[in-house]
Amino acid sequence: MADPLHGPFGHRHQEVIVAANFIATKGPQFHEAFGVPTILNQSTMQYEPPEIYDLKETLECSQTKARKYLDFAQNLQECTWEHVHAELNKARKKAEESERRGRSGFKKLWRVTGATSSVLSPGLAALPDSLCVLHGGLAVVFSLARHSEMNRIKILSVFDSVPNIIEEAKNKSEKFPPSEKNPKTIQLDESIKELQLTLLRVLPDLINRLIPGTWRNAWRSPFVGWTIDKLLDEVKHRADSVRVRAEALMDDIVVGNYEANMEIKAQLKDLRRQNDLMHMSIKAANSQTDFLHFLLEQFASPLAGMFQGRGLPNVANMGTALPGFIPSDLLVFMDVNHTQARHDSRIVLSRSSSFEPHDMDKASQMASAPEVKGLLGSPGAGVVAVDGHLDITQIGKITPLSFACAMSAQALKIRTQVTPSEDPPYSPTSPLSDAGQGRCIVLEYYCSLHMADNDNLYGPKGLVRCLTTQLILSMVENEYVFHEEPVHLPHLGDTEDADELLSCGDLNAICNLFIGLLQLIPHGVSVYGIVDGWSVYERNEAFKADYRAVLDMFRDATSPEKFDAGACFKLLLTSPTMSRQLGEFLLPGQRVSLRRDRAGVGSWSGVGRKRGMGRAATMPEVGVGYSSSHSSSGSVGDGHSRRSSS
Repeated sequence: MADPLHGPFGHRHQEVIVAANFIATKGPQFHEAFGVPTILNQSTMQYEPPEIYDLKETLECSQTKARKYLDFAQNLQECTWEHVHAELNKARKKAEESERRGRSGFKKLWRVTGATSSVLSPGLAALPDSLCVLHGGLAVVFSLARHSEMNRIKILSVFDSVPNIIEEAKNKSEKFPPSEKNPKTIQLDESIKELQLTLLRVLPDLINRLIPGTWRNAWRSPFVGWTIDKLLDEVKHRADSVRVRAEALMDDIVVGNYEANMEIKAQLKDLRRQNDLMHMSIKAANSQTDFLHFLLEQFASPLAGMFQGRGLPNVANMGTALPGFIPSDLLVFMDVNHTQARHDSRIVLSRSSSFEPHDMDKASQMASAPEVKGLLGSPGAGVVAVDGHLDITQIGKITPLSFACAMSAQALKIRTQVTPSEDPPYSPTSPLSDAGQGRCIVLEYYCSLHMADNDNLYGPKGLVRCLTTQLILSMVENEYVFHEEPVHLPHLGDTEDADELLSCGDLNAICNLFIGLLQLIPHGVSVYGIVDGWSVYERNEAFKADYRAVLDMFRDATSPEKFDAGACFKLLLTSPTMSRQLGEFLLPGQRVSLRRDRAGVGSWSGVGRKRGMGRAATMPEVGVGYSSSHSSSGSVGDGHSRRSSS
């Protein structure tokens, strides 16, 4: 027989032994990794942790000493999970037999609800290759427990749930790998490793204690003096730790999912709220469109004769142009933002969705009132006052009547535009100029929006300044005056201190300026003045003098007897309640009261009106600001976008 130390394999074995001794004695001096406790497995020539080495050695020993109990595999180190599961089922059946004989006092404490082979089969399949020796260890424990009636129930109560715990923990660990962002994943991974290490430490001693009739090598066990209960408690403690940490991880995931779900619900709720607001906005826009169609229908027929002129202006009474007074100078005197009227109109139109339907229906009666239709259709100047009889305590400073005024202004701007004249240009400040003949100008003001003491347009003086600013801008836009040419100011040319009075903001001077500008506009052009909320000035004694001054200006502007030149001024005064100081100003037939007994007579029928909805696709886009730029058709001209009123 050849000497194993001198053959090729013996020489290799000797070299491995020398290298192992060198690593064991000198290795730690080079690197601390060589100081980790390991044992060289000479059968595989690989270093293994002491726990794995001891378990393999115990399996080899037990297969020799308890062969008749461990006949399920030729090599216990090559056991698979199928062997473990088979021995576990045998131990269960044995426990059930003992139960039926009344020898068990534990009443199936080891049973796990729903634990079937399909669930438990992959229990240890996820173990690393170096730990697959646990298959053999568990199979041996279950096989020996089957033959040990005294310890069978105890072992099953602990080890029967171990595969399921490891499987669930490994599944969670794979789905949620250890991450510093989630410390519980790291804790779970550490618990799994601790359980595996505990099994490796406990199984050898447990197997030695379960082998019938032998206590050999018991002195080598680190659990000397321990009972089998303490060994099982060690495994149970580690298994419970894995289970608790796995459940804690899942609880965090459940809580996180709940919080994410609540956040998504909150976002969906916000989206639904925004969607509802959008639907409300669309509904309000549709309502405004229908109301605009209604106004256009009301204003349609009487407007045919509105462009009839009143004769040429008297040049002798025009006065002279004050030196240096160009439109921009007049705008500086007025000190009003050029977008103020449009801004106010947008505020009023934006409130339409907050009004009650019956209040809107009541306000719509204004457009269908014969007095209002007569004012808009007459060839001359005039005035109509409308009393709303609304409950302003329930509505606020912006009323349905304010909305009706804003919509009426937009309807007039759209309906009364005509094709511009192609006549050769004249000097727009010349009294004989017909530039822009046939057009209309719409002025609007909402008294209730400017009642704060610090408002630049506070009181009747603010009203006149705002109307005058709109009138100047419209005259420049329609080329009734030029930017850089002095403006003829009738009735001011003979006043030496007129420029000083204007620069100081004198109300009478501004009123005279307004009247003079109206006379500069060619005949055949209508100027509509829509003033909403007029009655608010009647309740303040501080406005008494200014109130009378502005009322006198309106009387002159709408009275043909005062002057017979320039544009015809049509004034519409509205009050949310009832004006009590217009009795001397108004003539019979110039007042409208919107009481409930007028309801149903030519009033607006609200959203869904068939004729209005049917024409929606053919009308120009209307909305906030109501841009009226659209293709020419009928009486609407191509020059509308350039010459629209302010």
